[in-house]
Amino acid sequence: MSMELVHWGYELRVVLLFYRQGKLTHNRYIESFNRKFCDECFQVSWFLDLADASQRIEAWRL
Repeated sequence: MSMELVHWGYELRVVLLFYRQGKLTHNRYIESFNRKFCDECFQVSWFLDLADASQRIEAWRL
């Protein structure tokens, strides 16, 4: 964790919580989204560049 993030959180009184990656019991909603996004978007697309990736991801999102 970077010190900039720690200082940002402290100054804005933001509580930073970190979960172990891949633990569905800790954060099942985002893990479910990440799995679906990977399966439906990343695994079926080859991105030519950042603009192409942005366009395809936006189309998937809608």
